[in-house]
Amino acid sequence: MSNYNIDSKLKIILSEPIGFREQRLASLKSDIIREFYDDSINSLKTKDDEIVVLKNEVQKLGRSEKLYMAISTLAKTQYDINKMAVHFLICNEGEKMDTIPTAVVQWKKAISRNEKTQQIEKLRELLKIQIDTEKLEII
Repeated sequence: MSNYNIDSKLKIILSEPIGFREQRLASLKSDIIREFYDDSINSLKTKDDEIVVLKNEVQKLGRSEKLYMAISTLAKTQYDINKMAVHFLICNEGEKMDTIPTAVVQWKKAISRNEKTQQIEKLRELLKIQIDTEKLEII
Protein backbone atom coordinates (compact mmCIF):
# COMPACT_ATOMS: atom_id res chain seq x y z
CA MET A 1 0.00 0.00 0.00
CA SER A 2 2.90 2.33 0.68
CA ASN A 3 4.20 1.61 -2.83
CA TYR A 4 0.99 3.12 -4.20
CA ASN A 5 0.87 6.08 -1.78
CA ILE A 6 -2.20 4.77 0.04
CA ASP A 7 -2.33 5.75 3.67
CA SER A 8 -4.70 3.32 5.26
CA LYS A 9 -4.99 0.92 8.11
CA LEU A 10 -5.77 -2.68 7.70
CA LYS A 11 -8.80 -3.88 9.59
CA ILE A 12 -9.11 -7.60 10.14
CA ILE A 13 -12.58 -8.92 10.80
CA LEU A 14 -12.80 -12.33 12.35
CA SER A 15 -16.04 -14.10 11.76
CA GLU A 16 -17.88 -15.59 14.71
CA PRO A 17 -18.41 -19.30 14.74
CA ILE A 18 -21.67 -20.32 13.20
CA GLY A 19 -24.45 -20.24 15.79
CA PHE A 20 -22.48 -18.21 18.35
CA ARG A 21 -24.63 -15.12 17.87
CA GLU A 22 -27.85 -17.12 18.06
CA GLN A 23 -26.53 -18.87 21.15
CA ARG A 24 -25.77 -15.51 22.82
CA LEU A 25 -29.24 -14.18 21.95
CA ALA A 26 -30.89 -17.31 23.30
CA SER A 27 -28.86 -17.03 26.51
CA LEU A 28 -29.77 -13.35 26.84
CA LYS A 29 -33.45 -14.12 26.28
CA SER A 30 -33.27 -16.89 28.85
CA ASP A 31 -31.68 -14.54 31.39
CA ILE A 32 -34.35 -11.88 30.77
CA ILE A 33 -37.16 -14.42 31.11
CA ARG A 34 -35.62 -15.84 34.31
CA GLU A 35 -35.28 -12.36 35.79
CA PHE A 36 -38.86 -11.49 34.82
CA TYR A 37 -40.07 -14.77 36.36
CA ASP A 38 -38.14 -14.15 39.61
CA ASP A 39 -39.52 -10.60 39.82
CA SER A 40 -43.04 -11.91 39.23
CA ILE A 41 -42.64 -14.56 41.94
CA ASN A 42 -41.36 -11.93 44.40
CA SER A 43 -44.21 -9.60 43.50
CA LEU A 44 -46.76 -12.39 44.01
CA LYS A 45 -45.17 -13.30 47.36
CA THR A 46 -45.42 -9.66 48.46
CA LYS A 47 -49.06 -9.50 47.35
CA ASP A 48 -49.81 -12.77 49.15
CA ASP A 49 -48.24 -11.36 52.33
CA GLU A 50 -50.33 -8.20 52.00
CA ILE A 51 -53.50 -10.28 51.50
CA VAL A 52 -52.75 -12.27 54.67
CA VAL A 53 -52.24 -9.05 56.65
CA LEU A 54 -55.47 -7.55 55.30
CA LYS A 55 -57.43 -10.75 56.05
CA ASN A 56 -56.13 -10.66 59.62
CA GLU A 57 -57.18 -7.01 59.92
CA VAL A 58 -60.67 -7.83 58.63
CA GLN A 59 -60.95 -10.67 61.16
CA LYS A 60 -59.82 -8.34 63.97
CA LEU A 61 -62.38 -5.76 62.91
CA GLY A 62 -65.08 -8.44 62.89
CA ARG A 63 -64.13 -9.55 66.39
CA SER A 64 -63.95 -5.92 67.54
CA GLU A 65 -67.37 -5.22 66.07
CA LYS A 66 -68.87 -8.15 67.99
CA LEU A 67 -67.12 -7.05 71.18
CA TYR A 68 -68.33 -3.46 70.80
CA MET A 69 -71.88 -4.61 70.07
CA ALA A 70 -71.82 -6.74 73.24
CA ILE A 71 -70.41 -3.83 75.27
CA SER A 72 -73.02 -1.45 73.86
CA THR A 73 -75.84 -3.88 74.62
CA LEU A 74 -74.54 -4.40 78.17
CA ALA A 75 -74.21 -0.65 78.77
CA LYS A 76 -77.74 0.04 77.47
CA THR A 77 -79.15 -2.45 79.99
CA GLN A 78 -77.35 -0.82 82.92
CA TYR A 79 -77.45 2.90 82.09
CA ASP A 80 -79.88 5.48 80.70
CA ILE A 81 -78.55 5.24 77.14
CA ASN A 82 -80.46 5.49 73.85
CA LYS A 83 -77.56 4.86 71.49
CA MET A 84 -73.90 4.10 71.91
CA ALA A 85 -70.98 3.53 69.57
CA VAL A 86 -67.56 2.31 70.64
CA HIS A 87 -64.50 2.37 68.45
CA PHE A 88 -60.86 3.41 68.30
CA LEU A 89 -60.10 6.92 67.11
CA ILE A 90 -56.68 7.77 65.73
CA CYS A 91 -55.43 11.01 67.19
CA ASN A 92 -52.49 13.10 66.10
CA GLU A 93 -50.48 14.57 68.94
CA GLY A 94 -47.79 16.56 67.13
CA GLU A 95 -45.56 14.03 65.41
CA LYS A 96 -47.00 11.15 67.44
CA MET A 97 -50.07 9.13 66.41
CA ASP A 98 -52.17 7.51 69.11
CA THR A 99 -55.29 5.34 69.13
CA ILE A 100 -57.83 6.08 71.82
CA PRO A 101 -60.87 3.92 72.54
CA THR A 102 -63.85 6.24 72.33
CA ALA A 103 -67.50 5.81 73.24
CA VAL A 104 -70.07 8.13 71.71
CA VAL A 105 -73.20 8.06 73.84
CA GLN A 106 -76.67 9.48 73.31
CA TRP A 107 -78.22 9.67 76.76
CA LYS A 108 -81.95 9.46 77.42
CA LYS A 109 -83.49 12.93 77.77
CA ALA A 110 -85.10 12.19 81.14
CA ILE A 111 -81.74 11.75 82.89
CA SER A 112 -80.59 14.54 85.21
CA ARG A 113 -77.19 16.16 84.92
CA ASN A 114 -76.07 14.67 88.24
CA GLU A 115 -77.23 11.15 87.26
CA LYS A 116 -75.54 11.52 83.89
CA THR A 117 -72.23 12.47 85.55
CA GLN A 118 -72.45 9.45 87.86
CA GLN A 119 -73.37 7.10 85.01
CA ILE A 120 -70.53 8.42 82.84
CA GLU A 121 -68.03 7.49 85.55
CA LYS A 122 -69.57 4.02 85.99
CA LEU A 123 -69.66 3.55 82.22
CA ARG A 124 -66.01 4.63 82.01
CA GLU A 125 -65.07 1.92 84.54
CA LEU A 126 -67.12 -0.70 82.70
CA LEU A 127 -65.48 0.19 79.37
CA LYS A 128 -61.98 0.21 80.86
CA ILE A 129 -62.56 -3.36 82.09
CA GLN A 130 -64.26 -4.60 78.91
CA ILE A 131 -61.76 -3.01 76.50
CA ASP A 132 -58.77 -3.53 78.83
CA THR A 133 -57.40 0.00 78.66
CA GLU A 134 -56.78 2.93 80.95
CA LYS A 135 -57.11 5.57 78.23
CA LEU A 136 -60.72 6.13 77.25
CA GLU A 137 -62.91 8.96 76.00
CA ILE A 138 -66.67 9.23 76.41
CA ILE A 139 -68.43 11.79 74.30
